[in-house]
Amino acid sequence: MSVTGVAAAATLGRAAPLAFAVAALGVGLVAYGFVRLAGEFSHAGSVYAFVGNTLGPRAGFLAGWALLLTYLVFPPVSIMGAATFGRAFLNTTGLAHDADWYPLALAAWAVIWVLAARGVRPTTCRVPEVCMPCELHRHPGPGRTAL
Repeated sequence: MSVTGVAAAATLGRAAPLAFAVAALGVGLVAYGFVRLAGEFSHAGSVYAFVGNTLGPRAGFLAGWALLLTYLVFPPVSIMGAATFGRAFLNTTGLAHDADWYPLALAAWAVIWVLAARGVRPTTCRVPEVCMPCELHRHPGPGRTAL
């Protein structure tokens, strides 16, 4: 479950920002490892392939199943977190005292479902004139005029 800054400050005191900084460093190192491994191994197996190719097939098997377990546990925990924070928001703002968590969890699930059902759009664009007009202005390229 996610921890807000207030809850962390109540538990850790003045060391809360340091704890968040150390956690951010750890997440950054994991991300850096994924970037490096993705550049090294071209495989659709993600964590299974990365760990399997670096530490061996048994460790890759365990890492793949651990990631699957994470994928199964993370959505319900995230929705419960949204319901918990929603209840705190409603209570703090005075909109509803002692709001039930279940409708908030269903609303969070519905929002996530709508966002996922819309589909994922690619972040790259094939038409440079539409995607990067600033770049075209600076570097018009051969046969093109600057805007």
